[in-house]
Order: sequence, then C-alpha cells, then structure tokens
Amino acid sequence: MDLLLNLLYYMGMLLPPLEFIGTGAAPNHRSAIDKVFSGYYGIQFADAGGVELTIDDRSYTLEEKWCWCTYPGPHFMYRPSKQHGYWSHYFVTFRGPRLNDWISDGLLPFAPQQLPSSTDFATRIETIRMLIDSANRLSVLSAVNELEKMLIDLAVARTGSAYRPDWLQLLVRQLNDSVDQQPDYQGLAVEYGMSVSTLRRQFKRFAGMPIHTYLLRRRISAACDMLTHTDLPVNVIANRLGYSDTYFFSRQFNHIMGCSPSRFRKSK
Repeated sequence: MDLLLNLLYYMGMLLPPLEFIGTGAAPNHRSAIDKVFSGYYGIQFADAGGVELTIDDRSYTLEEKWCWCTYPGPHFMYRPSKQHGYWSHYFVTFRGPRLNDWISDGLLPFAPQQLPSSTDFATRIETIRMLIDSANRLSVLSAVNELEKMLIDLAVARTGSAYRPDWLQLLVRQLNDSVDQQPDYQGLAVEYGMSVSTLRRQFKRFAGMPIHTYLLRRRISAACDMLTHTDLPVNVIANRLGYSDTYFFSRQFNHIMGCSPSRFRKSK
C-alpha cells in the first residue's frame, strides 16, 4: 500500500492532504461577518483593533492580538468592536483529510485565544498565501507544513504561559533539545514526580497533543528546515534526527508532508 501511495504521489494522481480554500488580509476591516461554515475550517486572526465575536450563544470581546477557529456547525458572527470600530483581519481556510489528524491530535478546533504581543501571524499567513499562489503542488505541501507548525505553536501556547505548569515548560525544552532521541518515559515520570500514565495525560492536557505526536512533528519540522537550508543527504538528516532506518524516516515524512523528503527538497 505504501508503495502504491508513493507511486501515486510521484505521478501526481493523489490529491494533497489539504485543500486551501482561501487566504486573505484586511488591515482595516470594518464590516461584519455572519455565517455558518459548511464543510471547511478556518483560522482567523485579529492583529490590531477589536472584535466582538459570537459563536452560537457564547460572546467574546477581543482586543488587539487574538486568534479563533471557525468550523462546521456553529453560527459565527464577528464584527468590529464599538470601542475600536475596526480590526486587522487575517485568515486562512481549508479542508481535506489532514484535518482528521489535526482534530485527533487536539490541534482543532479551539476556543478563542489571546496571542503574545510579539506574535507575527500576519507574516506567517502571508508566507502561506505566497506558497499557495505559486500554483506548484509541492509548494502547497509546504504551505500545509507552515500551517501545521502554526497550529502546533497555538496548541503549545493554548493555556497561556501564566497557566502552564513549570514542569511542562521544562519538559518541552528537554524534548526540543533532544529531538533526535526517544524519550525515556519512566525516567521523565520519576524526574517530574508522577506516574507514566499521568505524565502522558497531563502533557496532552496542557500541550494539546500526545508526547509522541509532539516529537514526531518537531522532527519532521526540523527535517524540512534541513532539506530547505542544507545539502545534507536524506540518510544523514534521518540519522541526525535519531532514525536508524532511512526508509522508516521517509515513510513518516511522507505521512506528515504528503511527499518524500527528496521531492520536498526539489520543490524548494
């Protein structure tokens, strides 16, 4: 089956894992949006100004940098707040099979969340738009990767640093510093004073995804960076990321990115 999928990808017969419906930017948005989203998801950003947001019977007043998810089912209405009279609106909308993985991992959907003042999602949305507009299938796959990294960053920050336990911040740094190694769950559980099952459960609760999913996506993200910015052979990249089997690395990369590492590099 994997051989058949790879062949279909190379022949261009298999659709990308995600279809982008649209991206947009309105730095001085002053009108209301009132709709039910049918069959697709979206990420909406307010980069400045203020928004009055209603999701069914839940109301929010969002000032400055906020992000919210739109998805099938609820009735969404958002408009400029009375205080500001406008907001800087950036968005990306999408549908496709990759959504199932993101929903399963807890990346989507999510409640409105405030963003750090240093966050520059406007630039990240623009990067996604440029990749989509290139009309190159592999560039679209790169856009999927950029969107996924954005969703992971949002998930990690979901509860806000003020509400995130100190142990989780330390653990995330440990995982990021040892992305090439398999985690010693028993050792980590002892280090943080909890059982392995509690460690796994609490990490997913606060980080929005299981530990193994977080590590896998960080590895693939690191692989994308090395494929883009270095000439290292694929087997060397796999080895640096802790893979002893290059074929297994390529399978995992293909599962996440929708193409082989070599094909991804050629698209850059």
